Amino acid sequence: MHSLIRLRHIVAVARSGSFSLAAEEVGISQPALSRSIQTFEADYRLRLFDRGKGGVTLTPAGKLAVERARAILAAAGEFDRDMR
Repeated sequence: MHSLIRLRHIVAVARSGSFSLAAEEVGISQPALSRSIQTFEADYRLRLFDRGKGGVTLTPAGKLAVERARAILAAAGEFDRDMR
């Protein structure tokens, strides 16, 4: 199971369309964010993003991953609120 942090990284890249902007958003370096995404992709043997000069776009697998990640993050946030 991947950490919530890695799922946040995936969602941030999808939202911003940029590794550098997403890295700023989540407060880590761009190389660290890239490694986080690459680790996820290697673990599941898939590619989440097509990388190009104009930014990044989601692959079909990436669209599914982002959809599921958003649901997991929402549930985790709700759990945290309920426990407080």
